[in-house]
Amino acid sequence: IRQKHGIYLVRSWESPTSMETEPITTRFAQLSSYPSGQAPALTNASAHARADVTASVQAPLQTPCVLAIVGHTASGKSSLADALAHTLSTAVISVDAMQVYRYMDIGTAKMPQAQRHAPLLMIDRVLPSQTYSAQQFQRAARSEVETLLKAGKTPILCGGGGLYLDSVIDDMHFPKGSDISPARKKYEELLREQGAQALWDELYQRDPESARCIHLHNVRRTIRALEMSDEQVSYAQQTRGLHEHKVKYPTLIIGLAVERAIELKAIERRVDEMFRDGLVAEVEDVLKNYSPLSKTASQAIGYKEIVGYLEGSSTLERAREEIIINTRRYAKRQRSWFRRDPRIVWIEKTSYPTEEALLEEVLRRWNEARSRAHERAY
Repeated sequence: IRQKHGIYLVRSWESPTSMETEPITTRFAQLSSYPSGQAPALTNASAHARADVTASVQAPLQTPCVLAIVGHTASGKSSLADALAHTLSTAVISVDAMQVYRYMDIGTAKMPQAQRHAPLLMIDRVLPSQTYSAQQFQRAARSEVETLLKAGKTPILCGGGGLYLDSVIDDMHFPKGSDISPARKKYEELLREQGAQALWDELYQRDPESARCIHLHNVRRTIRALEMSDEQVSYAQQTRGLHEHKVKYPTLIIGLAVERAIELKAIERRVDEMFRDGLVAEVEDVLKNYSPLSKTASQAIGYKEIVGYLEGSSTLERAREEIIINTRRYAKRQRSWFRRDPRIVWIEKTSYPTEEALLEEVLRRWNEARSRAHERAY
């Protein structure tokens, strides 16, 4: 425990038997919150909570104009975002790669219309058979942000996909290529005719730095890098910039932290609710009317597992188990992505007895962040 720049820095070493936490975790707490000479006690809270940095430490230097709610699957972020939008008389912008597909409602955990108290944007944009690229998402989501800002409202972004959130609020570039673009077809033809080595060699001749970042057999990423090279953009430089966060919209990002044991139970409970709500029938309808699914839609958790059951290669119980396992793995990847973003202000959800108390805390931090930024400006 040591003091630095008016902040207590506390480091705790986790037991090596814990596979879901970092070996070293760091937590900051305001010095003013503790009597002189006393340090905050270490706790056994979740990894997110130990990585929590108070709003006063994390507040953006610029006045935030966007509020984002992030967290792993089944953390309760959607209901919180909806309540915030209702309170602030604004709308929620979903930053989820799967919720853009129509008729894929249960498996993507879209909040039902009857439960919403505010508009939910960036959902139901395309059919499950249609391609919707990250660039298309970025352009459409930013348009929604601009519309709300021009109306004097606070855009509230919500989702568990870190890349899609960053694509909206940060300065990120995506190649213009699509599954049907001439460039994509050209490189796929090169792959078919000459193989992965020739594809990688082509990239190495043009952009050695980017080629060194990509494994020979990761042909999808190699093609993407070639498309970016066509547009005079370096894949390597773009990748390095993913977590540098060159800001487009100053944003206060609130992360909902939940204990691992609670998270696992919540995921299992959600999967069971999906089955009760008619997940199997939904997948049957989507396959019947929109097959073949796009590459992205076909990888949606909850759908690909049910397809195996419908095709006879799996039992329904096995499909349920696979959905739970894959959702847990996805939640772990979400935590890993968000852990790398120092801007996120983590809030331990279970520290608040009611949803109203949690809502009030987020509103308090939002108002403080904006007030502090105004004070710095003068």
